[in-house]
Amino acid sequence: MNLSEWLENEDLKQTVKSLEQLVPRPLHTAVIFGSFLARSIDFLSLDHRSEIKMKSLPHYPLPSVAGQEKSLISGTIKNKLVLLFSGRIHYYEGYRLLETVLPVIISKKLGAKQIIITNSAGGLNPEFTIDDIMLIENHLNLMGDNPLFGYSYDRRHDYFINLAQPYSQSLLSAADLAARQIGLRPKHGVYAGVRGPVLETAAEANMLRIIGADAVGMSTVAETIMANYLNLDVLGISHIRNLVSGQETSFSHLEGNKKETKVGKMLSNLIEKVIEDS
Repeated sequence: MNLSEWLENEDLKQTVKSLEQLVPRPLHTAVIFGSFLARSIDFLSLDHRSEIKMKSLPHYPLPSVAGQEKSLISGTIKNKLVLLFSGRIHYYEGYRLLETVLPVIISKKLGAKQIIITNSAGGLNPEFTIDDIMLIENHLNLMGDNPLFGYSYDRRHDYFINLAQPYSQSLLSAADLAARQIGLRPKHGVYAGVRGPVLETAAEANMLRIIGADAVGMSTVAETIMANYLNLDVLGISHIRNLVSGQETSFSHLEGNKKETKVGKMLSNLIEKVIEDS
C-alpha cells in the first residue's frame, strides 16, 4: 500500500464521513490536548459546543493511559470553528504510528488550516521550572520511525518534505505575543520526541541535553510531520510537568491530574488568544 492509498482507505473514509455529519465545516483550527491537559477545554469560551465520544466513531482508536480523555469537541471560539481532541493515543500503546496521527488527517479533511498540538513534557533545560509553558521552535525525532516511512513512492504524494522549520513561524510569534499579553513568560525550545513509555535514564537525559533538547516527551513529533505533509500550519506547546536532570528523573504519571485546574486555565487562555488573533 502506498501513502495515497492509505489516506483513501475505507476505514478512514468511514471515520471522516461520520464526523462530517457531526462537525460544522470548514474548520479554522484543530487542537490536540496532551496528557492531563484536556481540562483546558472547560475554561475555553466555547460557543455551540458539541461533544462526540470517540467510541461512537467507526474505526477510531481509543486512548488507554491515565490523563487521556476519550472525546472530540466542536464549537466556536470568537466565531471561528474549532475541533478539540480531548485525548490522544501514543505509539507506546501499541498502535501503528499512522494511527497516532489520525487527528491530524481528520482535521485536514474537515478543512482546518492550522493545528495546535500540545503535550506534557519533561524539562531538560536547567533554566526551566515546573509548570513553564514552552513554545516549540523545532524538534528532534528520536522515535525511530515517522508516519511517512515505508510506503512506495507516489508522484501524487511527494513525502520528501522539507522539515527545516516544521513549526509555523507566524503562529510561534503570535503565541509568544499572546502569552505575554495574558501575563505568561513563555520559554522557547527544542522538543525531543521519544518512543516511551519508560522515562529517561540519567545518561539519556544528559545525552538529550547535549544534542540540543530543551524538553522531552512521547508524542507531537509524528503529528507535526503529518501536519507538514498535509500543509497544515503547526503550533506546538509543551507544558513542563516535571524536570529531568542529569542526575535523576522523578515523576509519577498517575499523579499528573492534580494540577489540571491551574494548568488548564493557563493553557486555555493562551490557546483562545492565539485562535482569536490568527
